[in-house]
Amino acid sequence: ARAVGRGGPGGLDGAGRAALALAAAVVGGSVVPTLPEGRVVAGFGPGGGGGSTGTALDAAAALQGQLTLPQPIDLLRFDASVLDPGYLRVVTLDVYSAEDGWTVGNLDGETSVGQPDDLAPLPGRRDGRRVEATITAVGHDDRFLPVLTSPLTVEIADPGAWRFDPTTGTVFGRDVTTAAQSYRVTAVEARPTEDDLRAAGEVPPGSPVRERDTALPPLDPAVTDLVASLTAGAATPYDAVRAIQGHFSRANGFVYSLATRPGTSGDDLVDFLQLKQGYCEQYAGAMAAMVRAAGIPARVALGYTPGRVQPGGGRLVTSDDAHAWVEVYFDDLGWVPFDPTPIDSERAVDLPWAPRPADQEVLERPQDVPTAPTAPQSAPTPQQDRVDGATPQGTTAAQTSSARPVLVAAGVLGGLAALLAGLAGARALQRRRRVAGGSPAALWDELAATARDLGLPWDPAQTPRQQAAALTRTLEGDAVAGGAHRAGVPDAAVAVGRLARAEEAASYGRPGAPADPSLGAALTRARRGLTATAAPRARLRALLWPASLGDALAAAVTARLPRRNPAA
Repeated sequence: ARAVGRGGPGGLDGAGRAALALAAAVVGGSVVPTLPEGRVVAGFGPGGGGGSTGTALDAAAALQGQLTLPQPIDLLRFDASVLDPGYLRVVTLDVYSAEDGWTVGNLDGETSVGQPDDLAPLPGRRDGRRVEATITAVGHDDRFLPVLTSPLTVEIADPGAWRFDPTTGTVFGRDVTTAAQSYRVTAVEARPTEDDLRAAGEVPPGSPVRERDTALPPLDPAVTDLVASLTAGAATPYDAVRAIQGHFSRANGFVYSLATRPGTSGDDLVDFLQLKQGYCEQYAGAMAAMVRAAGIPARVALGYTPGRVQPGGGRLVTSDDAHAWVEVYFDDLGWVPFDPTPIDSERAVDLPWAPRPADQEVLERPQDVPTAPTAPQSAPTPQQDRVDGATPQGTTAAQTSSARPVLVAAGVLGGLAALLAGLAGARALQRRRRVAGGSPAALWDELAATARDLGLPWDPAQTPRQQAAALTRTLEGDAVAGGAHRAGVPDAAVAVGRLARAEEAASYGRPGAPADPSLGAALTRARRGLTATAAPRARLRALLWPASLGDALAAAVTARLPRRNPAA
């Protein structure tokens, strides 16, 4: 059998341990991944920061790339009346400015969720799909309440403390948060067909939704010219929206990445459209701005995809499910969601009127890390809503100490961050190439590298079937994370077995046999299961200091060394 990863033990040497400790203890949030939804945003602005516990969405933060922690946070338990529920919307961002990007406008706090009338029925006497859900906050703590889109009723303790803004569909609390709350939502989801959407004409001029939700500051000509070229042949508003959404494809060079590169144009929207690399907040913010530039009402929604089905029933929503998408208004149909972000197909919400191109499907959540850290900038001041008790942000005190030690420390940390980012980037590139190849050998190599990176046992002298048995024992054992099954990857062991049999068949079977295209999905499940069994420290080490790269480098160096002839 082929052998991969012929290195020594999976632990780090002394220098490696010291570098990892320094990175974790000193560099902190600049290199170590942080939660994507603690200050999740959907716009383009001057950048903003601030720490976060990852249990709430900050709807007024400016654009800032953030990553997932090695261990996601459980936020919500979610039990719906349908098998395929839609998004859990937390807040919509309906104001766009060049300075602050997408932010929340003024919220109307006059309506209580306890009112007798339906909160947000669909327009035009549309039926939609009625969905009921019971939601329990596990680790979620926010003044914005996650609800299904187009909610009709919200049954919650002290309904008078929870207000509903009919313009944005946002439910928010007054002097109350979601912590430990359990509530029931009845909603009607818009389920239009493509024919319905094509039959919808333009929103009449002068209507409030058109005046409010097409408003834009002057955009760079590069943006407006792109919108004009994309929508030139569109016969209907729906065709124009699909043309804009279709631009954000892998075929056009767009890549989903949690690491962003700084641009040079001075305009974050232009930079994203030129660099074509980003995550959900950037994809959604860019598409919504472009749809507005085409004269069609649009806004950005923040919330969660519906989480993973649990073995005991119901769904669990974690910080990994935080997401941003676009909502577009169609005459007589209302707000309809579109999602331009190429996220994991298992997390994506099914939108039949906006099917995802095949090249947008990704097998797993990207594990990129940011490049060298940049100095944090102050967050912009959010617009005031009608909720009492808002406190303005203060300003930082002037720095009086010498700048030289700071510059030296920044240089050292920047170099270390660049080293760690380079290692993680090289490992991510290696993984993408193997998955793109799709051969049993390449996928087995990737499984071996994953095991090595996580510090799991891997003996290259064993056959694939023997090695699969060892990994299965790890997956089914009482692991740190509760085992792969309890972590939501119940078929990980089956996937490992499939990869092993495919590798054996490729190594010993008839040459030229076609590869099974479903093996890529098996690798995804196997990697998720192995990652779920590893301790958080092992996951962090696998991300920042992958042992498999050292194996590959040692093998390459050894292969190039001259061989000595034995003495006569």
